[in-house]
Amino acid sequence: MKKNLFVMGVLVYMLALGMETAYAQIRLDDAIQRAAQHYASRFERGASIAVVSMQASPGMSDYLIDRMINVFDNAGLTVVSRDDARLEQVRRELMFQTSREVDQATAQSIGRFMGVRFIATGAFEPHRNAYRFRVRVIEVATAIYVGGVFTANVRGDDFTTAQRWGIVGLNLVPGLGSFVVMNDTFGGVTQLLIGGAGLGFLAFGIMNTYREERYDPIFSRPETFERDNRWAIYVGGALLAVQNIYSIIRASTNTRPGIQSTRTASVINPEAWSFAIVPGRNGIEGVSLFYAMRF
Repeated sequence: MKKNLFVMGVLVYMLALGMETAYAQIRLDDAIQRAAQHYASRFERGASIAVVSMQASPGMSDYLIDRMINVFDNAGLTVVSRDDARLEQVRRELMFQTSREVDQATAQSIGRFMGVRFIATGAFEPHRNAYRFRVRVIEVATAIYVGGVFTANVRGDDFTTAQRWGIVGLNLVPGLGSFVVMNDTFGGVTQLLIGGAGLGFLAFGIMNTYREERYDPIFSRPETFERDNRWAIYVGGALLAVQNIYSIIRASTNTRPGIQSTRTASVINPEAWSFAIVPGRNGIEGVSLFYAMRF
C-alpha cells in the first residue's frame, strides 16, 4: 500500500513539474485578441483610437501594431490607419524613444495632434522563459488610463528545464508527458507504440517463464515442468530502453510553438529593407541600412 502511494505521489509530482506554467501562458494572437476585447467593451461603438507604439523588436513591433489595428477595427472602433501620414510622422519622432513607453503627457499631445479620443500603447518583452505583453489605453481628454493595464504572459518557444525533466518522468508511462505537456502528437504516438510493445513483450515473458515440479502419479515420481520465454523479457526491456532514450532526446530537443512566424521577410523583398541618414562622427552624416524580419 505504501509503495503504491509513493509511486502515485511521484507521478503527481512529475505531472505538476512538467506542467509548470504551461497553462498560465497563452498564444500571442490570443493575447492580442483579449486585449482588444478588454478595451473595446469599455468604449462606445465608433470611438476613435490610434495604436501609436508597441515596444518590441522592429519586426515584432510592426506586427503587433497591425494586429491591434485589425482587432480594434473588427470590434467596431474607428481606428487610424497604419498608412495615415500623421501616424507615420508620430512614429518617426518616437523612434528616438524606443527604450521606454509613451508617457501620458506625450500620448495626450499625440492624441490631440491626430484628433482621436484614445491612444493605445504597449510593450512585448522577454519574461523568464516566455514573454510579457502589456497594453495601455489613454483617454486623450483626461490623460487617464482606461481599463487599467492589460497584461498577459505569452508562450515562448521553449520549455523550462523543470518542465523537460517532468516530461521525461511522465513518459515513464509511454508518451504521457509528450501528449499532456508538450502537445507533441508524433513523439507521443512513437513512444506509445515502442513502449507499449515493450510492455507487451515484458508481460508475456514474465507470465510465460516459469519452472515448477509436479508429482507424476503414473510413475510415482516428481516431474519438472519448465517454460522459458526469457527472450520476450529481453526484447521488452530493450524496447523500453529505446523508448526512454527517445523520450529524453525528444524532451531535450523538441520546442513548443508559441510565437508563430506570420510574415517572413525576404532578401529580395524591397519592403524588408529601409535606410536612414543618421549623424556620424565629426559632424559627417552617414547612411544606415535596416533589414526587418517580421514575426
